[in-house]
Amino acid sequence: MASDFADDIHAHETWQPRPLQPSILAEWTGGVLPAGFRFGPSARVETRRGPRATGLVVTLLGLEPEPRYLVELASGERVETRQWILQEAD
Repeated sequence: MASDFADDIHAHETWQPRPLQPSILAEWTGGVLPAGFRFGPSARVETRRGPRATGLVVTLLGLEPEPRYLVELASGERVETRQWILQEAD
């Protein structure tokens, strides 16, 4: 939707994802979430796909086509995951 794919069936032919700029990462680290982002640094999250696991957001890895985060699970494992797979943990 953010890329206008819903409005133009040819949008994917010219679409270029926004790169993750150091300034955006610095703002995110400071608590300013870009539009459409649900989780900031150290947000407590739970996976919604596969085995349920909780963890903390470590860093932002990408902006588009969907936010991607590095999450440290309670087990100590670090995983790269997309925003739609995460929800706020209780």
